[in-house]
Amino acid sequence: MQITVLGAGTIGLSWVRRFVAGGHDVVVCDPRPDLADALATLP
Repeated sequence: MQITVLGAGTIGLSWVRRFVAGGHDVVVCDPRPDLADALATLP
């Protein structure tokens, strides 16, 4: 299943972690300039 998360703050990134751990494809939408760095820190 593909899931889109709108907002990559603390809560949004927590949801991304859970969805990825569950084997889902996740698309993250957020205007923050450090989005790639924030996603790179996810396990």
